[in-house]
Amino acid sequence: MYVAICGPKGKESVSIREDYIPQGSDKKKTRVIKNLGPLRNLIKDDPDYIIRLKAEVKKESQRIKDEGNVIILASTEEINRASDSYRYVTIGHCLARKIWSSLELDSILPESLFTAVLKAICGDVSSFYGMMEHPDQEKELLSEQIIRQIVDSISRVMERNLSEAFCIDIGRNVFLFDGNMIPISVSTFDGKSINGFLDAIRRARKDFIIDSITVMPSWHLSSEENLALISDEGYGFIAYSAWMSEITGSEYSCKAKMRLSETEIVKTGKAGAPRKYRHISTKTRIFRQEQILMTDIETDEREAFDLYERRLWLEDEMRKLSSTDTLVIFLCLILIGYLQYKAGKEISLKQAILSASAIIVGTDNPSFLVTVTDLYIEAAKALNAQTLRKTMSTKQINELFATKSN
Repeated sequence: MYVAICGPKGKESVSIREDYIPQGSDKKKTRVIKNLGPLRNLIKDDPDYIIRLKAEVKKESQRIKDEGNVIILASTEEINRASDSYRYVTIGHCLARKIWSSLELDSILPESLFTAVLKAICGDVSSFYGMMEHPDQEKELLSEQIIRQIVDSISRVMERNLSEAFCIDIGRNVFLFDGNMIPISVSTFDGKSINGFLDAIRRARKDFIIDSITVMPSWHLSSEENLALISDEGYGFIAYSAWMSEITGSEYSCKAKMRLSETEIVKTGKAGAPRKYRHISTKTRIFRQEQILMTDIETDEREAFDLYERRLWLEDEMRKLSSTDTLVIFLCLILIGYLQYKAGKEISLKQAILSASAIIVGTDNPSFLVTVTDLYIEAAKALNAQTLRKTMSTKQINELFATKSN
């Protein structure tokens, strides 16, 4: 890579570029890595800007050369134009394999589940190097015992603080997440009723000692009465629903009328007709930005919106999954959440996987001509995954997918 200054005098622009030779060609080409803007703006407050920039680019170029990482070797179009003697494969799923083995899931779960999870995240995996077809998972594999084994395995690897958890309902599933937004449990309900939702939370948390749970219900479960009932159960909440736009001010009391059980009616009955209901309420705060959030927990506006945005991101990631199997979805969210946790930001596992591919050259002693993008490199570094090089042998590629025997 190098620094380029182009344009007429007085209107020069600065960019970082690199030279490369596309696969199958002997002619050098140049591409822009990053445009930095007009030269006059860059040196206005710092006359030595270009000197420092060139030193930084030189240092980064040497680092990439030493590690063997490649930004892009060829475009997808150029790869697809390769002769019939070449074979195109995807190798980015080594990221998913890295997470799977790092969390020691390969020691407790069959390989067929990894295949099912990869298919759910990426769709068709027929072009993925080394992947084998496996029969669909048996539905009875989803059990409290399996979920507990998965959670225990993750807890051995990670320091998980389960004193606080977050609850999110997506479809007919209720997930409990730790503070890193990695799921710790899942339960199912009818997807509609608040009583079914609360029952699902009780089932999901029953094997865990959790001091506090913050519920982020879907919009159709976020009525005033439902929020009051959630609070009455001892949970905090952060919620959004259209009816909140009618509220003025920064505070509001959610109210609900709760029917008493037969035992409670007898205990609270007085002379005359017994009281069959009790009234509950909870004080909340209202935060307004692009949308309105209501919460009854001690948090500031920024944290409330950050948490709810994570809910929306997870919901969007789950909608992209091509599976309805609860166990497969649970495992997908573990892999997606773990990458986000290691990278320190929201990053698409699917896009990271699909952004590393290779052309297999030769048959007797084949080599892999690798092409990856910045996204793959970012994800690989976050996971401390093995470095990819421009050309790799079959042995080196196979090491990417090495796993423990089940």
